[in-house]
Amino acid sequence: QVVDVAASITKNIIGASGAAGSSSSHATASDSTQHQQPSVTESPIVLLENVVGGRAEVDDELAGDMAGEAMKCGGIEKVVVHIASSQELADRANMISHEVTIFIHYSDSESAAGAIELFDGRWFGGRQISATMYDLARYRVLTSADTMVYIP
Repeated sequence: QVVDVAASITKNIIGASGAAGSSSSHATASDSTQHQQPSVTESPIVLLENVVGGRAEVDDELAGDMAGEAMKCGGIEKVVVHIASSQELADRANMISHEVTIFIHYSDSESAAGAIELFDGRWFGGRQISATMYDLARYRVLTSADTMVYIP
């Protein structure tokens, strides 16, 4: 029942942003293999994907390691290692495509923009990281129950 509430809130957020005349693009039905996030141009949240291959590669130091690098771009509020459920991966509204994603919550959008430059395309453990800005409201819904959090 909690998952249904979170999905409902997420759908309302997406509906509200579309109704407000946002210039965000949404994934189309023909794009069935890849999740696409609506274009977010200003947010304090950075989404890192492809940092690890799956939950088996997550350890207690991952959030702290990412925070160490993330601090090079500015002040961070917290780093969240999010392990998605199969339902979250199936729900295109979440805009995530990997089982394990890392969210970096910066104190401001400018620091987040710097982190995109630092992390996007960078190699970590033999994997090329994808870094994008992520909607703050969607982030709050998606990570509300996460326990693997690093707070400086």
